[in-house]
Amino acid sequence: MSQVCSVCGEPLDPDHWSRCFFCGGCFHMPWSVNVKTRQCGSYMLHQQSCGLVFVCSLCEARLSAGTDQPNQPNTSSGT
Repeated sequence: MSQVCSVCGEPLDPDHWSRCFFCGGCFHMPWSVNVKTRQCGSYMLHQQSCGLVFVCSLCEARLSAGTDQPNQPNTSSGT
């Protein structure tokens, strides 16, 4: 069974995806500007860890609104 994007529900490209730092969901993330694939998230600087983290569009929207916490970490095991 192939993984699907936690944002759009479409199957993930085997090479161009990432996992959200906040919710643990997998999402489309192109690793090259020449790749024709969806982009269902982005990266941001995380102040508490002083590092770069990848964030799905759903959690990014909650963070940008400033009124809600991002999704809780996904503790279910599954690939």
